Amino acid sequence: MYDPAPYPPDPDSWEAVPAAARPAALGRIGPVMNNELANLQPSLAQCLDEETQARNGQFPVSRSLDGRTPDENSTTLLVLHLDLTPGQIRIVDAPVESQGRASDGRVACAQRILRGHVIRTPVVRSAGRARMVFPLNP
Repeated sequence: MYDPAPYPPDPDSWEAVPAAARPAALGRIGPVMNNELANLQPSLAQCLDEETQARNGQFPVSRSLDGRTPDENSTTLLVLHLDLTPGQIRIVDAPVESQGRASDGRVACAQRILRGHVIRTPVVRSAGRARMVFPLNP
């Protein structure tokens, strides 16, 4: 006996956009994303601070609708929602797909840093959307 197949996502939803497992799978914007995420690591590392986590624990955490079964032994994974317009990439949201051992405060802190972040780049020539899995390193 199998569970019924899930309904396909609404074509206009973020879940309908295939999620790239790593920046290289994003094509031309992959190296740009890889570089920018590396530049954001010092800011994201501040989310490891217990006081910072406590301050951010009051903010709601957005969760991916196609998230995995909770497993505290897994890696913390966010799914970056990327809005592409000519000349820029904007991170719209970064819902958690797998929380692992990260606290809600740490995830909320990372989401606040990532949401709305704009990356100016000439490699984006047309509008579109993309999603990318982003491991929140310990």
